[in-house]
Amino acid sequence: RAADLLDRGTAALRRLGDLRGLTEARYVAALLAMSSPDRPDPDEPAADAALREALELCRDTVDLSVLPRLAEEFALLVLRRTPAQQPRVVRLITAARTLRRRTGSTPPPAHRAALEEALTGIRSRLGWSPYALAGAEGRALDATGLIAEALSAPPAPPGKATGTGEKRLTARQLQVALLVSEGLTNRQIAARLDLSEWTVVNHVRQIMRRLDCASRVQVAWAIGKWT
Repeated sequence: RAADLLDRGTAALRRLGDLRGLTEARYVAALLAMSSPDRPDPDEPAADAALREALELCRDTVDLSVLPRLAEEFALLVLRRTPAQQPRVVRLITAARTLRRRTGSTPPPAHRAALEEALTGIRSRLGWSPYALAGAEGRALDATGLIAEALSAPPAPPGKATGTGEKRLTARQLQVALLVSEGLTNRQIAARLDLSEWTVVNHVRQIMRRLDCASRVQVAWAIGKWT
């Protein structure tokens, strides 16, 4: 019922050319797609498409009041479906937080808690140095850069969630994969993460299997698509 009312309202807003109202409507559509009670699983492609349109509208209207929550919601969606995009998620959340300070807005307590939980988890998986670098990059983004950073994320494939099942990397595997993408050798990765070289070899093998890669170059390419 809510979705039907939203569809009719969205159509009316399009006819009227109310870009501000349409931005809000697409944001609500994304929330419904992620939490609708009439489907067993969230419709991530629909949420992704709605948030992207809202971000594009925000770029056209230069509306900074709604941009932080759009970016934050999009960041959480990206984190949910593709763990390899964690540096991008940090950049988006940090940029949104910086923008909130400029505009004097604060997220609701439950939303703020979800963001903090996401950042804490990413920091523990990535390690401090990559996390801090992504945060610094996020703080340097202005509103236009924030929107561009979000829209440059690969879209969710229709009808298929990514980053789940056999292709999901563990926290340690993700750390190793990111270092592989930087061109480090197994010995260098072992020294960086304080692991044995043989352990790193095993991690690389598992990463290649889970990402369907036949070489380290392909691993770097696969990780590079999302970071």
